[in-house]
Amino acid sequence: MPHDKLIAGNWKMNGDIKLIEEFVKKFPNIKSFQNIEVLICPSFPYLGQAFEAFKRLGIKVGAQDCHYKTNGAYTGDVSSKMIRDLGASYIIIGHSERRDNYQSEDSHIFEKVKRAIDENLTPIICVGENLAERQNNDTEAVLKNQLKIFLKNDLKEVDFVVAYEPKWAIGSGQVASLPEISKTHSLIREIISQAFNMEIERSSRIIYGGSVKPDNSEKILKLEEVDGVLIGGASLDPQDFFSIVKEFKKV
Repeated sequence: MPHDKLIAGNWKMNGDIKLIEEFVKKFPNIKSFQNIEVLICPSFPYLGQAFEAFKRLGIKVGAQDCHYKTNGAYTGDVSSKMIRDLGASYIIIGHSERRDNYQSEDSHIFEKVKRAIDENLTPIICVGENLAERQNNDTEAVLKNQLKIFLKNDLKEVDFVVAYEPKWAIGSGQVASLPEISKTHSLIREIISQAFNMEIERSSRIIYGGSVKPDNSEKILKLEEVDGVLIGGASLDPQDFFSIVKEFKKV
């Protein structure tokens, strides 16, 4: 059974209560939209406020990360259970900024995925190559290595999302070409199919991230292999974000 398309905004370490209030004022109610899930992932302190404010608009909320343990003496960290208690539906896991800034991230990604699943949260698992890897034609090898970390039996019966975010396109203004996006998403589907089966591959959502904006979203969203987008800077502006949602609604 096909899933709804996913339009996800990642606020990163941006935004505040004022921005949440601005969304409530300027973002139209989308509860009547069919076959589309709209998601915003604010910073941890604003998850509760965002959930209460956005549910009236038909927007779901998610977290940008979680700890790989259920609980314990991990000062400053946040568990998937805490995230679930605040109303979240999704967790972004393995974003390239965390892979680059935290040395232990790769070794804990699968544990974080399991923690999300334990709390009935849908993991959005990020994969993608850097510029040097792309220039050396290593994209396929990089993606296979990143995907094999979590494509295990634990995911066979659960919903998960793969977000293809080429590192060189994040926040740079550069976007992978449409043929590159289609080719890479097809490759990811093939890897999922080999790890599991064609049924799981067909039901898995693969979304694209990397400098997605209102002026390029229409063409990206029309690609057959694209099941949604993960948006950074453009998700901080309610009008820009809604214009992308509208493009997907037309598709």
